[in-house]
Amino acid sequence: MWVLGVCLIGVWGSIGYQVVNAVYGDDEPEMNSELAGNNSNISTEREGYRDDVRDPFQYFKPITTDAKSRPSHIPSQTLFVPPPYTLTGVVIDGSKKTALLEESDGSVSFVREGDSLGAIRILRIDAKQVTYSYMNQKKIWILAE
Repeated sequence: MWVLGVCLIGVWGSIGYQVVNAVYGDDEPEMNSELAGNNSNISTEREGYRDDVRDPFQYFKPITTDAKSRPSHIPSQTLFVPPPYTLTGVVIDGSKKTALLEESDGSVSFVREGDSLGAIRILRIDAKQVTYSYMNQKKIWILAE
């Protein structure tokens, strides 16, 4: 039992020594002078203080600009980004019309007139083209030959 006590005291002593070394460095006389109240030689670098880091507890008001100060060359409309589909086929069986749309990853979707595919609405399917609505704009996919 006394062997376990000696081992624990040894482990605690080495942990304490490592903590003191990490906080105060290798100089023990400096540690003793700091404990005595002489704080003139405390390095701000050891505590991790840096002037170039923003204080997380200080609030800064965000910078706002009005619409009149915005440059005139920036368009006010959002740019049209085409959907990531290509028309790979059209199947017409009597009155049933189905279009095959292929995504950029290779997956294929089968859609009919009136169907929606995300934000895309299929308006009309013809033998060589599909008319769709996307972002309030009417566009056409043409079947590649």
